[in-house]
Amino acid sequence: MTTGSLIPTLAAACMLMAPALGAAERCAMNTGSESQAWNSGRKASRLMEDVRRDARTIQDHAATLATFEDNSGVHWQSHAAQLRDMKSAVNRMSENLGQLEAIKSSLPAWQREAIDGAVKTQHMLATETTASIEMVNAQRDDLWTPQYHNTVKALYTNSSDLQARIGHVQALVKARREERKLETEVNAGM
Repeated sequence: MTTGSLIPTLAAACMLMAPALGAAERCAMNTGSESQAWNSGRKASRLMEDVRRDARTIQDHAATLATFEDNSGVHWQSHAAQLRDMKSAVNRMSENLGQLEAIKSSLPAWQREAIDGAVKTQHMLATETTASIEMVNAQRDDLWTPQYHNTVKALYTNSSDLQARIGHVQALVKARREERKLETEVNAGM
């Protein structure tokens, strides 16, 4: 029997056993589409962790910029260096979110919504980072205008919020994984 003919056979056996397990969707057999969804879920988790790490990097740089406010002796190039690193993190985040967008259709609705929210926040972070860079380039001698202060504050707040939301998604993924594991153990004992 070839592997190609084995999968439909396993799927059929799974469906026959499903009533004993409680429901067809609880069947633990790993068919092609289930395997693909599982792989997409793992990839999504890895990419979301990368996005969260980049959000943390942005938050750290925004916090550093905020400390510059109390020290007028900080050279504009120090601001520029922080913003350059932030821009790199925003660009990495964009690449990772692009990969998430590519696999989004194979993920549950709640994960798709989380990705959509992360994309919106990334767009805000990109806009705020660009605005900050433009302000530093335009007014090197007077950086701490209210507009620059508010933009740096928004970068900190938005990156912090994104980290928290991704943390909640990761906690939910972990809880659902644990739930499936417990269901398997309960069903195996029946």
